[in-house]
Amino acid sequence: MGRQEPARWQRYLWEGPLYALLLLAAAAGLAAYQARGPQVVDVGGAHDAPYLTSFHDIEPDPRLFPAAAEYFRWTRAVVGIDFPGLGRQPVEVRLRMQAYRPNGEPAPTAGLWAGGHSIYSATITPQWQEYRVLLPAQLLAAGDLHLELHSATFRPAGDARDLGVTVDRIAIQPVGGGWVEPSWYQLGCFLGIVLLAYLLLRRLGLGRGWTAGVVAAGTLLLAYLLAAQRIWLTNYTLTLVVLLAVGWAAAAVAVPLWGRRRWAALLLLVALLRLGGILYPHFRTSDLLLHVHNAAYDARPGNLFFTEPLPDINLPAPYPPGFYVAWQPLTLLSTDLPLVMEVAGVLLDALAGLLLYLLARRLSGRRDVALLALLAQQVAPVTFWIFSWGNYANIFSRVTLLAALVLLAVGRWRWQGVRGWVGLTAAFGLVLLSHFADSLLFGGLVLAVAGLALLRAPTRRAVPRLLAALLAAGVVVLGLYYSAPPVWAALRGLFQVVQGGAGRAGGLLNPWPQFLSRVQAPVALLALPGLALLLRRTQRWPAVVLGGALLTAAAFALGLALVGFSSRYDYFILPVLALGTGAMLAGLRRRGRAGRVVVGVVALYLVANGVWTWCWLIGNYMR
Repeated sequence: MGRQEPARWQRYLWEGPLYALLLLAAAAGLAAYQARGPQVVDVGGAHDAPYLTSFHDIEPDPRLFPAAAEYFRWTRAVVGIDFPGLGRQPVEVRLRMQAYRPNGEPAPTAGLWAGGHSIYSATITPQWQEYRVLLPAQLLAAGDLHLELHSATFRPAGDARDLGVTVDRIAIQPVGGGWVEPSWYQLGCFLGIVLLAYLLLRRLGLGRGWTAGVVAAGTLLLAYLLAAQRIWLTNYTLTLVVLLAVGWAAAAVAVPLWGRRRWAALLLLVALLRLGGILYPHFRTSDLLLHVHNAAYDARPGNLFFTEPLPDINLPAPYPPGFYVAWQPLTLLSTDLPLVMEVAGVLLDALAGLLLYLLARRLSGRRDVALLALLAQQVAPVTFWIFSWGNYANIFSRVTLLAALVLLAVGRWRWQGVRGWVGLTAAFGLVLLSHFADSLLFGGLVLAVAGLALLRAPTRRAVPRLLAALLAAGVVVLGLYYSAPPVWAALRGLFQVVQGGAGRAGGLLNPWPQFLSRVQAPVALLALPGLALLLRRTQRWPAVVLGGALLTAAAFALGLALVGFSSRYDYFILPVLALGTGAMLAGLRRRGRAGRVVVGVVALYLVANGVWTWCWLIGNYMR
């Protein structure tokens, strides 16, 4: 098979649709550069950071003043302004600025510099005013514009910052007419994106026509962005090329080893989608740095018994160290710890998908059920929300929980003696050390499985070994972690809050719209009849495990419906719902052409809604 690979890639490179796509990309890119719309950065707005260097933070603080009339940034003595990939053309730079100074101090002078030379200088007034300067095409020789804004500074009383002028808006307006020479670097990246996308999809097994159609649609979308929102694309093209190159390399290595596995292709494409969104310059996340701090400054020095305050109740909560300890070897790969954690999260998410696929194959015995279940899980909006929230410990705990669920469903621990029981106990202990809230869900799951197993004589014999494994794991984890004074004190505080009720009870149906939006309504609606089909065709013990998961989810749903669904509940219930959805869609697929059309429409909706959610989160979350 290794000898066939070079010939296969050579054949892909000589396919006619590839050259048609490259011609389309070149023509569309050149045409997009002839669009002369303004490129605007709202300084102090949601998306200004990728284009500014050395500016102070946004004022007023959007978290404290979410409805302020305007937001802005103070400059330092020298700040940078970058507009990549504009094209070689004359432009007018427009800066909306003002300069406050204490009484008696003269108004400051600010100047624009390009290429180490001063090109403009003006006295900045205390009132907001737009300052304009024309730049010849020669200053955009490579199609990029890099400016420096120099200004005199002062230091207010009680403030350690050196403040120059305030900037509210920067716009680049093309002037004149005629041909706009593109940024050849950006055009080259554009062609590279098309080439790598085509090769990747072909190697993953997509047909020539489908590949050409998908890549053509992507090409036209990128050309539209290049014309309408140029700098939103041009500061990302190199990252996109590298990301597709990584995907291509992964496919080139994995496909010859495993064959054209649809589940592997789906996992790779979703992983690239997640990583691509995370690396987009406009992406913002909530708890990423919290987990980096926990791992680097608590777990690494050996402090495994730290707590963190919960924002809703302002009380400390335990953060079990399982994820932070497992993450440590990856820090040897790079000093960029946030990036290492983000990549680790994407890989863990893919591993969770693989475990669900294996579980679905085990329970159903069918590839189509497993593949459709995998699709329903991997594109669910909650899986994109979890990365925006930055809940990396939850991603790790879901992997451990699914691994334990697979072990439970396989059931070999029941007859493999001491070795199998010890392995199951170790898996239970890892779950309990992954995340506190998820460990409560898992404990409920095991107890529900044991309760259902007691109802039938053939499964009743497994109950003592199952409960003994949970008890042993709980005792060990309690002795190693939860009995530590700071952790125990945090648990006591949380228990007192739960006893008090906190006055959060609400209407029973209020949380449902949020829940349905995160797991997707078709998944929730198809899951129950699909689970009924799956349970009817499943062996006794796997059916008990699946029933226990469903019973646990129902019990927690009843309690959480009174206080609102949480991401942890969505995340826990999703694999179970995905199993049922996969079974139902696979059954419809075998009902003829009409069934296949329904499956295609539902699958297309799930993918489109998941991708739209991810795009919305990248553009709007944490703003």
